Amino acid sequence: MGNRFRGWLTAWLNLPGLITVPGAITIGTAFFFQGTFGGLAGMTTSAGHIVTFVAVITIMQALFNHLGIRVTTFLTGFSGYVIFATTAVLVVALINYNRRWISRGCVPLSTFRAKRAAVSSRKATACRFCSC
Repeated sequence: MGNRFRGWLTAWLNLPGLITVPGAITIGTAFFFQGTFGGLAGMTTSAGHIVTFVAVITIMQALFNHLGIRVTTFLTGFSGYVIFATTAVLVVALINYNRRWISRGCVPLSTFRAKRAAVSSRKATACRFCSC
């Protein structure tokens, strides 16, 4: 960091972030979960439900921290596989959707406007995706 004072100052300025960021992420997760899945899980916006959810998440974080680096390494690797599999599924789904879209005689929206004049002289088949 340049010298001892800069290192000391950097560490002390970093400490409030290390204390507040996990709490901010946890409360953000609680409100996100409540807004997204709260109705399905029976969770309301009451302080009791939010505090309970934050407590459960904090206990889980403490448990994973206590169990050590092997569990954390496993979870990190597992999340990588989940992200990869989700990406693959989404790519295949989008390719399949695009093939169905093209097979219906639709054209991409960017070329749809350019071809509108040519198509207007003849009756185009109705398409529920782009109204061509």
